[in-house]
Amino acid sequence: MRILALLILLACAPAEEGSAAAVLTPGGFGPLTIGMPATEVALAVGGPPGTMRRDVSASCEAYHPEGLPEGMSVMIENQRLTRITLTAPSAVETEDGFKVGDDGDAVEAALPDAAVTPHKYEAAPSRYVTIWASGDTEAPYVTDEDGRGIRYVVDGSGKVAAIDAGGPSIQLVEGCL
Repeated sequence: MRILALLILLACAPAEEGSAAAVLTPGGFGPLTIGMPATEVALAVGGPPGTMRRDVSASCEAYHPEGLPEGMSVMIENQRLTRITLTAPSAVETEDGFKVGDDGDAVEAALPDAAVTPHKYEAAPSRYVTIWASGDTEAPYVTDEDGRGIRYVVDGSGKVAAIDAGGPSIQLVEGCL
């Protein structure tokens, strides 16, 4: 158990100068892998706060574990990790080198294969820039549980307001329903 805890601390620790920092990928972050059981998430980075309200849905929880960087939260659906979300003030970058606060046009330009769709609640320039890395992702709404991707949420100022990584749940606008 102590070895596991040490490995987790090393995976989430800030990088030393000259070393690579943990980055958010479609498949996870540090010790977290999309699809892993909620019990393993809790062991790796902590479970939901004891005071967390659970009246949204018994099958879905979204929270910030203590063992993750500031501005990072997880979504657990049906006792599996399905999404990792970055919001301000997160300094974590994606594997493509983008972070919250970056220019949405720069994200779009760097990811020419990404699907760009209108934001559900806000007018342009708000939008979603979604890039799928794996799975059957040809449908307008991806349902393949093996699908993995990253969605950049661009706000009305044209900046990245949030980043979601994981499976099909990255498409859920409201998070847990």
